[in-house]
Amino acid sequence: MTTANLGNGYPAIGVDSILNASRNMDVKDMLKLSSKNRVIFKKILEDPEVLERLKLEAEKKPLDLVSLYCNIRFFLPKGLRESLRKIVARSIVKLGSRTFSRIDHGARRLPSDQPPGELDIEETIENLLEKGGRFDSLSPDDFRYIKPYSRRIGVVAILDLSGSMTGLKISVASVICAVIAFKARFGQYGIVGFDTEAYILKPSWKNIPPELAVEKILDSTTGGYTNITSALKLARKELRYIKAPKKFAVLITDGAYNVGGDPRFEASRFRRLHVVGIGSKNGYGGLVCRDIAQMGGGKYIPASAEFWSVLRAVSYVLSG
Repeated sequence: MTTANLGNGYPAIGVDSILNASRNMDVKDMLKLSSKNRVIFKKILEDPEVLERLKLEAEKKPLDLVSLYCNIRFFLPKGLRESLRKIVARSIVKLGSRTFSRIDHGARRLPSDQPPGELDIEETIENLLEKGGRFDSLSPDDFRYIKPYSRRIGVVAILDLSGSMTGLKISVASVICAVIAFKARFGQYGIVGFDTEAYILKPSWKNIPPELAVEKILDSTTGGYTNITSALKLARKELRYIKAPKKFAVLITDGAYNVGGDPRFEASRFRRLHVVGIGSKNGYGGLVCRDIAQMGGGKYIPASAEFWSVLRAVSYVLSG
């Protein structure tokens, strides 16, 4: 039997035993194991059964799956990394779409004499599959439509990828970006990333499916300083490419800037800038986030609150 030491006081155990046991592990167990021994964990992911189970687990625990991917992504072979990244991206976009669709379906009732809009085939099929795929029991409520207002919205998400945005912070931020990408998929949306300097992750003029945009976020590395001012300047330029009548920016950060100067002055140059504050809402970073939102004419959403309520709040902000 092949053996391997897991480190941190763990005894040498059989690799075959670990591989067999892995078929009963959930995402949290895999996350713990990946932190102990990435070599063995890579072998576990080479098992097709494990990847298939991860697809099922992904819908139940998307945040754990994001943390798992970020923990081991750079230690995986290219093909395996791409497969896992697609599973993770799909799961969090699906989470974002469900969160927004529930709110959107209930909050936006069109007058009875107004056409509901163009049929959203993908969302309709997804809804039918969730209900068991029975076509003989279809009702008008089972169809999903592209609402006319969806084409009139333009959003630039500004994502903090500095050294302080690790662990759960970047997991939460990734899911929030997925909600934004899903909401604006029929309009225009851009994504600006930043650490010591700001850069474009997804141009607002380029049509990219939400899954691919999230994949790009998942493979972004966190590190460097926090230059919020530089990010806000680049986001304002990106907003100029958006032709939608309703456009705004959403900053996702812990507010702990340490280079580039105080970002609050730059925030005052926005017509509408919402802020999702990741981390403590009572610390200095939370105060900066609150001030940026106020000076930018937007809403402040503290992400230190319960995660599902944060997603709902972001969805309502994007609904206008």
